[in-house]
Amino acid sequence: MVETFVHSTDDVVEFLRGQHNQIKDMFDDVVHASGSPARERAFVELRQLLAVHETAEEMVVHPRARRDIDGGDIIVDARLLEEHEAKEQLAALEDMDIDSQEFMDALIVFKATVVDHAEREETPRSSTGSSATSPQMS
Repeated sequence: MVETFVHSTDDVVEFLRGQHNQIKDMFDDVVHASGSPARERAFVELRQLLAVHETAEEMVVHPRARRDIDGGDIIVDARLLEEHEAKEQLAALEDMDIDSQEFMDALIVFKATVVDHAEREETPRSSTGSSATSPQMS
């Protein structure tokens, strides 16, 4: 059996918050990669982390936010709408030439979408100061 440091929902939430910072760094890796193979590797790694990250949010954070935050359904539905938009942007990026200016321009827009989404997830949502990824949800 594989052991992990994630033993509770709070651990998962903290882990996801750390991933927000890692994702921001990975966008920079794609932008600053030298050469097509390096950019492709960085982009594949970014896509993989985004997929894992969003799956974990859907499994842990969203149900908890719906249950524990005032107006949680509205908040989660708004985040899901943002995630849908981001997935559409990602699909478009996957069809572009990774060495093109079109790809780089779309990547910058995609990064802004993802960063804005992450910041909204971490912004206080209720009168208690809880956020969609806050481990202090009551």
